[in-house]
Amino acid sequence: LDETFAPHAPLFKECVRKCLDENIISNDEIRSDTYSSGKFQGDKIVEAMISLTKFKNPQLSGQACALMIRHMAQRTRMADDLAQVQLLVFSAQVEVYHDTVAAVKKLTGLKKHLFNDRPEAYTEAGELLATLTRYITVSAENNSSLVKENQRIMLNRELDEPILNILRLNLERDRTRRLLATDPSDKDTDPAVNEPRRRLFQACYDFLLSLCAGGNKAAQQKLFSQIGVFQEHVGIDDLNVADTICEIVRDNTRLVQMVPETLFHHFIVALQTWGRKARWLRFFEVFLFRNGAPFKRNQDLILRLLVDAWDAVIDLQCDYRDSQHLPKRDPRSGMTRLQLIKSKDHHKRVGSLVRYHCASIDLLAHCAVGKNPVNQVRIMMRVSLERIIENVLGCGLRPDGTVETDIDLDGVFMVRGSWLRLMNAVYLKSLDSETAKQVQEAARFWGSETNDQSGLMVEVVVDITLLAQRLKEIAPPSEGILTGISDSRGCDLSAHMDYIR
Repeated sequence: LDETFAPHAPLFKECVRKCLDENIISNDEIRSDTYSSGKFQGDKIVEAMISLTKFKNPQLSGQACALMIRHMAQRTRMADDLAQVQLLVFSAQVEVYHDTVAAVKKLTGLKKHLFNDRPEAYTEAGELLATLTRYITVSAENNSSLVKENQRIMLNRELDEPILNILRLNLERDRTRRLLATDPSDKDTDPAVNEPRRRLFQACYDFLLSLCAGGNKAAQQKLFSQIGVFQEHVGIDDLNVADTICEIVRDNTRLVQMVPETLFHHFIVALQTWGRKARWLRFFEVFLFRNGAPFKRNQDLILRLLVDAWDAVIDLQCDYRDSQHLPKRDPRSGMTRLQLIKSKDHHKRVGSLVRYHCASIDLLAHCAVGKNPVNQVRIMMRVSLERIIENVLGCGLRPDGTVETDIDLDGVFMVRGSWLRLMNAVYLKSLDSETAKQVQEAARFWGSETNDQSGLMVEVVVDITLLAQRLKEIAPPSEGILTGISDSRGCDLSAHMDYIR
């Protein structure tokens, strides 16, 4: 673009000069269309308004002051308005613009048909949202720069408004299954009574997530006030609201500190009401950091809520042999953590018990990271150093103490990584001398010469050596991404890397 418009640079400068530095409406004597810094002295409009205030008429003085302020601020307001102007250079952007204008009109017109549950209205709205979402999703056709421009086009044309109006339609949930359950462990999300509307709502949330993706501050700011509407849909089966709410505040310093405690409490209640969902537990992580640094206010709030609901929400055992948190009909009922890893439960992106276990540990670590000694102590009172070390060393062992060989090692490393992050945040980063002494005196941390039990540090060195060996044996990954790369030892090399990191 720079090369294309470089020959026309003088023309653009001349246009700007004429627009901002020359009178358009007023005559040259008054010059009310222009302003240079410090030049209000001698301004005819300002002098006239000040003169009107001398009549000592409150109403006249008020109107004169308002007009004077408006006159003095008009250049700044015009500059702000110009900053919102978007030039559509590429034909693809022009296409997105026209599609957006048409979509606003179409979705607005479809609302009454959606209210009356017309099947064809659900189909048309769903297809339209899928097309719009592709425009703001990074892909081979749309690079990140183009996606940002498309996001801006849609936000400027207020495409979010008809979508928010759709989400304000009633989506009734069927509570029968949950209310009639006789087993306390039989907790699950409520099915939607209107399945077509549920699918459309998910398409709406997918679109809003993409609209905010990449740190789109304008979209985040506009949608933040709607979080209260969104959270009412939490707990409906196959409706992912949590990820959209997270994207609205992700990496937005101002919004993260404005989140009310009621939102955190709502998701704690959701975990207690509809059962343990790793996605809901991971939901809290985005609120714990501000500009990459721990945010103490939210750390304290979230940890207090977790402690109050500890037994219902936090899973440090991952033992479902006799658990109140898993229905007896679930095929995983009766399994230990080792058995769950062997059955590849951690491969599930939704509903994984191992991932929930790791999310519990990681969330505690995030609540203690940084200079937060009070939270470190609160977690120490519930999770001892010996317990952490035992979980790291015993994760891949059978009940008789022998090493399980028929297992996905990356599942073991996933669990070990979470426990090590907790130990690092709570114990190793503590400035308390007694805690430092406790670490120094922990026999299994360093290893003991008096018995054949290996120490944690020895085990970590072995795992580092194994990682180096695995990296040598695989083909160099594209862009250095290890996620999903498998070998004879495990199915996701990134878990091993994250653990060692």
